[in-house]
Amino acid sequence: MSVEIRAASEADFDALVRLNQVVQSLHAELHPDVFKQAADPSAVRTFFAARLADPKSSIAIAEIDRAPVGYVWFEIQSLPETPFTFPRPLIYVHHISVMPEARRRGVAAALMCHVEQRAACEGFDEIAMASGQPISTRGISLGRKDAFRTTLHFARSL
Repeated sequence: MSVEIRAASEADFDALVRLNQVVQSLHAELHPDVFKQAADPSAVRTFFAARLADPKSSIAIAEIDRAPVGYVWFEIQSLPETPFTFPRPLIYVHHISVMPEARRRGVAAALMCHVEQRAACEGFDEIAMASGQPISTRGISLGRKDAFRTTLHFARSL
C-alpha cells in the first residue's frame, strides 16, 4: 500500500474538487474573513483547468491503491530584482491537501518530495509555502520539519 504520485489531468477534476474541499475548509477555519467555507464545484473545475493549461503551474495527485487521496498545486515564480534584492526564482506551493483517512501515511511527504524533485530538475534552489498556523499544530508532518525555515508574515484586519 504505497503512495504513488502522478501529474494531474482533466480526468482528475472530480477528485480535485473533492480533495480541494479538505484544504478549503482548513483555510476557512483559520481565516473565515478571507476564505469561503465551500467553493463552487464548477468554479473549482474552471480554476484547475486554467492551472493545468498554465506552463508555470503544476498539480500532482497522490494515490493509494489507485484512489486519489491528496494533491499539491505549485507554481514557478520569478521574483524580480529590485534595488534591495537579487532576483529569486522559486517554486511556491499554493495547496497541499490530504484526505483525513489517508493522513499519517506519508502522503504529504511524498507530494513534497515530488515538488522537490521537480525543483531540482529545473534548477531551482528554493521552495516556499505559507501556513496560517505552524505546520506541526495542524498535525501535518512533512517528515522533514527542519527542511523549511520559518519566516514571518504579519497581517491585521482593519
